[in-house]
Amino acid sequence: MGTGAKLSGEVAASVAAARRELSSNASPLEIPSESASWQKLCEIALRGVDRMLSLELKILQNEDTKYIHDFRVAARRLEQALILLSPSPMPHANRRLRRTIKRSRRALSETRNCGVLIEWSEKQLARKHTVHRPAWELMQAYLRERQADARARGLRKLTKLNLAKVRLHLRETLQPPTQPVEDDQAAPPEADYLVLRLTEELRKNWQRFEKELTDSQRSPDAECVHRARIATKRLRYLVEIMREFQTAGCDEVVAWLRGLQRWLGGWHDQHVLEQMMAEALARPPFLRSEFEAAWELMKLMRQNRRSLARFRNEYPAQGLASQQGQRVSGWVSGLIIGD
Repeated sequence: MGTGAKLSGEVAASVAAARRELSSNASPLEIPSESASWQKLCEIALRGVDRMLSLELKILQNEDTKYIHDFRVAARRLEQALILLSPSPMPHANRRLRRTIKRSRRALSETRNCGVLIEWSEKQLARKHTVHRPAWELMQAYLRERQADARARGLRKLTKLNLAKVRLHLRETLQPPTQPVEDDQAAPPEADYLVLRLTEELRKNWQRFEKELTDSQRSPDAECVHRARIATKRLRYLVEIMREFQTAGCDEVVAWLRGLQRWLGGWHDQHVLEQMMAEALARPPFLRSEFEAAWELMKLMRQNRRSLARFRNEYPAQGLASQQGQRVSGWVSGLIIGD
């Protein structure tokens, strides 16, 4: 049996043990106030789109990448709220809204990546004894040029999407839930409907999260790590909405997911750095005119490979096999089983 298969088996065994131990202590998902449940979720969605509009203006006026990061987080949270507000399958109007939200986030993706790596290069160059300084200086110049191009393209896409219309259309779609019922049955209360939607989304997101973490642990390439990171984000933002309804245990779960997301983000950024270094090297005019700098850049890539290897070795201690990961697994299982 290979090491990857053995490791996955150990993770599964640990998680199963945690579920047996902890699920009995978890409570079914409950919404405290029936009358305010749907309205509260609508307020979360509208608050999200208002934050996006506010941050869009700051992005247009300021090149600080912090606003781009906050904008993309707000977009993901709004998308999760829209999923909960929509029946399954999602109506066409809501799918169109979701596509617009995704496009607004993706329009600034490359700008975000360049900004993170520029900050990284600045930290390296601020040290007195930086190894491969010429390579870092070269990368910083390349990243600044690339970021400027990406920002210009991204802002053009963003302004065409017209987020003000998103808010208007969102208000039109925020209707209380309706479900077909038998003649002798009453429609379920809004709070009960919301419990069903939250539980359904929790089950779906958790299953995706488990799969992507296991896959990325077995094959820790750039694409698998990226999918694990996205699955972690989606689960975290769902649990944050559950926290708005005072669901017990959410603070601990969000804290663990935030830490895992940050750790996976560092790993992802290492992959992106290597990709951008390769693309910088792939320019023939640069190779002809800056041969020595290109050689230093290749040495930096080799150093980056060692960093990626360290991430792979540390992964089991960060994921589902960790003590906190097992506790979170038990918490989720308790809510789903209690459904």
